[in-house]
Amino acid sequence: MDLASVFSPALCLVDATTILTQGGPFGPGRVIHPNKVYAGKDGVALDAICCGLLGVKPGEVLHIKLAHESGMGQMNLAAEEIKQVRL
Repeated sequence: MDLASVFSPALCLVDATTILTQGGPFGPGRVIHPNKVYAGKDGVALDAICCGLLGVKPGEVLHIKLAHESGMGQMNLAAEEIKQVRL
């Protein structure tokens, strides 16, 4: 999020097709396969959305909370603001 404090990205992408949930960053560990890809302009919002994949509340993740509080993005999203596209 350091770069986002200097300029706003035009596009942020999250590849959540396969996630190492334990033993990271190199493993071995438990792997889940949400098979999702997220795109948007708000990196904080994307990180907050991905918290749901891990069963974590965005406010419990320090970098998300700090980025939200400093105005770099939004961590509190209503479900109707999230668009899903089936590929």
